[in-house]
Amino acid sequence: MKLKRLKINQSYRSLEQGFEINLEPNLRSEKLDPICFVGPNGSGKSNVLEALADIFYYLDSFLLGYTADDNYVIPIKDFEIDYYLPNSIPGVYNPQHRWENEFCLVKIKKRAGFLPVIDSLDGETSIPVPNKYLLPKKIWAYSSGENEILSLPFLRMDLNYFEQLETNRDNQENLIIESNRLHYIDYDTCASILLSNFIMLSNENEKHKLVIFKERFGINKLSSFKFTIRQNYWMKKELKLPYEIDRFIDSLTVNLPDSCLQVSDNGDMMFTINLEETDQVEPFQNVASGASGLYQYFESLTLLNTHTIAKHRREKIKNGDDPFYAYSNLYRPPNEKMPFIIEELMINMEGIEEPIAYKTISDGEHQALTILGLFNMIDEEGVLCLLDEPETHLNPKWKYGFIDTLNDIQKNYKSQVITTTHDPIFISGLRKEDVILFHSKTNTAEGQNRWSFPEKDLKGIGVDNLLTSPIFGLNSAIDFPTHEKMIDRRILLSKQLRGIQFEEGEREKLEGLTTELSEIDGLNPIDDPIYRDFIEELSKEDTSVYYEKYADAESEEKRKQTASLIIEKLKEQGKL
Repeated sequence: MKLKRLKINQSYRSLEQGFEINLEPNLRSEKLDPICFVGPNGSGKSNVLEALADIFYYLDSFLLGYTADDNYVIPIKDFEIDYYLPNSIPGVYNPQHRWENEFCLVKIKKRAGFLPVIDSLDGETSIPVPNKYLLPKKIWAYSSGENEILSLPFLRMDLNYFEQLETNRDNQENLIIESNRLHYIDYDTCASILLSNFIMLSNENEKHKLVIFKERFGINKLSSFKFTIRQNYWMKKELKLPYEIDRFIDSLTVNLPDSCLQVSDNGDMMFTINLEETDQVEPFQNVASGASGLYQYFESLTLLNTHTIAKHRREKIKNGDDPFYAYSNLYRPPNEKMPFIIEELMINMEGIEEPIAYKTISDGEHQALTILGLFNMIDEEGVLCLLDEPETHLNPKWKYGFIDTLNDIQKNYKSQVITTTHDPIFISGLRKEDVILFHSKTNTAEGQNRWSFPEKDLKGIGVDNLLTSPIFGLNSAIDFPTHEKMIDRRILLSKQLRGIQFEEGEREKLEGLTTELSEIDGLNPIDDPIYRDFIEELSKEDTSVYYEKYADAESEEKRKQTASLIIEKLKEQGKL
């Protein structure tokens, strides 16, 4: 899946009516090229991710019959979205519209009060959206912090999916419905992702895929874990397992050693798994098809915890306009009352003799393992990943090359990652087409785009230059107090070089600054004659703009004008 265009024909969060963004996906690339949204807080980066989540939740709900258009609460009632899907996905409309037999273009238009339609490329025909194959195969989302707006569509889809499972069981229909398309990664799902990777990839044919976890994060293997299924639900209501979960549990019960399972008097099943024992790993490997298949079982089990949300609260979550109000209707009981819980996941870390609890590792380790585990698990084409600041807790060493690491473990270049970030390290080295610069609403003139591409690729620019570029808008990559002292010192040096008499206290100030800044600015920082001449002329001009902390367009233009004027003077003097 490769997003091409999104247009929202109404106001949405901080995005004004008519907001449109056009991307330039590299359809010939054989890498997973993330699209990175960069810009100040409040500029709308996360709002675009949230809009995509809302739109695909609506489309998925509509196509699967979970909702009718007249009773569905959607924050975006009028939108247009264009994206490429791999031709390998069956049932894609009009497959003759391809790019080198790799992709076809899907164009969906939704008008307020009308059903969504799909247009052919020539725009001559329109038909109602015909089937579920028009959507991304899976949509994953992650946020480094609390983001109720981004996660709400995924929570709502979980409720729809759960209620469909319940309906099937109540009607005694052993139907296997299609797996949930929308997946939001929160703290509860991180353990499932890690377990799915290490269990399914621990066989001899797949072990090489786990090397990156050891080499870059020091995880040798998983040691053990426990999980509990409480079929006699904590409100004394019998918990009905979906048909496919029934089969999963039955298979484990039959094939795991008897010592792994303990059944309580009230029917609770408690599994204790030693992952260093082959006979306790193989039953999982035999029942699931790959890491994503095992994760699907864990996710379906986790979905049983929806029983803890009363039906009237579920309706408020599904139909409430305010995401924060919707989340206030969630209720999480203690672990001992949850229908399904994974506990005591133990891992073996490099250099640590005894296994340690997964929950005790750092936030950065959690974040890195979760994101990389996710990408290690994606085994389908046409997947969309929405990541809101996925690098927040990573140290600089892990940030450098993080995108290259994603490509090392995920070779499926027909999927797409769209991410937001504030970090120059994270985006260094990207193509200009893969970086979208968002501008704050207050600094955007009426009629101008809220976004733009960089002027050139970011390869080789370096973090300091990125910080002082229009992308981040700092006047200097040095801390503000030191930067001001450097400017003060150079002005005083210029006076000294020109033989201008110091005012009272200036000589002592220069000596003090020279001592203080000797390791930063050099003992003789104006040895270069051209630079010395430039500084000498600069000291005659208004230097106030150089003391500013932030570099906006006006101050940058003033600096350029001052520099041009000085260069012309030096040319007239024959010094250039």
